[in-house]
Amino acid sequence: METLEQKKRKLIGKIKYLDKYIRTLNRIILKGVEPTMLLSVVETDNIYPLSLIYKTVNKRTLDFCDKKEEWGMIKDIFGNNPLYIWLTHGSECGLCPLESIDLFNIDFDYEDDPEGIIVLITHDFSKKIVLDFYEESNGKKIDIIVKSIIKKK
Repeated sequence: METLEQKKRKLIGKIKYLDKYIRTLNRIILKGVEPTMLLSVVETDNIYPLSLIYKTVNKRTLDFCDKKEEWGMIKDIFGNNPLYIWLTHGSECGLCPLESIDLFNIDFDYEDDPEGIIVLITHDFSKKIVLDFYEESNGKKIDIIVKSIIKKK
């Protein structure tokens, strides 16, 4: 059952963020994404509660253009399993399920996500990889952060 708060988030997401969210997904995923492919706000809240607590197990900072150096490690974490992608405004627009990490475009451009944060989440929510990219000292950097679940609040 959808709560009033979820209805508000869904409406705000649809009006304010959904078009930009879909455009960003279509730049970082190697297949077409339509709004109907996203999980609903209720489904997102049910399967990915914000009460999950993760700890950082690995973090590397690289020049943005060198991000492919970590592609093998990223693929190993996800294997052949489905995964979820969370972007800024995911709580208003919903998680994006993806059949395989092979459909994620590791060659995405710096400008492809104006918010600078992409989160890849394993199908069982046990691990997530945060790709946090930003400018520092006139250079483009990316932090690749691997996190593992420790518990729910």
